[in-house]
Amino acid sequence: MQDHTRIIVLEGVLNFRDLGGYKAADGRLVRKGQIFRSAELSGLTDADLAAVEALGIKAVFDLRSNEERAARPSRPWGDAWGEASYRLLSHDYSHSGANLGAMIRDLADAPDRLYQRMVTLYTSLPWEQAQPFGMALREIAGGHLPLLFHCAAGKDRTGALAALLLTILGVDRETILDDYLLTQHFFERNRKRFLRYGSREGVDDAVWDPVLRVEESYLAAMFTALDAHAGGVNAYFDEIGVNEAAREAIRGHLLEA
Repeated sequence: MQDHTRIIVLEGVLNFRDLGGYKAADGRLVRKGQIFRSAELSGLTDADLAAVEALGIKAVFDLRSNEERAARPSRPWGDAWGEASYRLLSHDYSHSGANLGAMIRDLADAPDRLYQRMVTLYTSLPWEQAQPFGMALREIAGGHLPLLFHCAAGKDRTGALAALLLTILGVDRETILDDYLLTQHFFERNRKRFLRYGSREGVDDAVWDPVLRVEESYLAAMFTALDAHAGGVNAYFDEIGVNEAAREAIRGHLLEA
């Protein structure tokens, strides 16, 4: 059952929530107030800044591409001199298949292909994002907490990384799926935000829904691809430089004693 209480309501940022409180396989709980996920931070209002700063976040990992970050830079929070009170981290890369605005523009004349494009995206996300995912997970392993990671809508790249992190922590697949699907709570607000890229005269707005939604089949496609092409999630973690020692460090930092 989805837990809406973990949502942190902000005025200008969607999908901001705490990944803490989930139960791991050994019965321990994921620590609250240590890992947060969200959509992009460009729309933070003054009230939002105060609310987010109060969380004590020490590192922010921005999963967006160079183009996305330049077009909609994050609004920082920090001291009176305007210096951010956290480390801002990102990976230098120029293109992402999860850039929804670009996807809608590319497929504007073939909207019937959007659902399959999303399934295909999820089969490639672990490899497209191998470096940033590995970097973010190693930050967590190093104890640089509390940490926030985000992309543009906080649903695809962010949803994939959240699912992988919860897997490391021993959270069961059903709960991981519930967390992923919680993004659907923000569907209408995401629709309004992204349709400026894809609205076309004579095309029903609902045509674009596969891009704006999260679907169980999307996340299932990712895990199927990990099993088929990487030999399972643990082999994938080894591949991206997050070995068992790093995974155990993550569990040590994020699971209650």
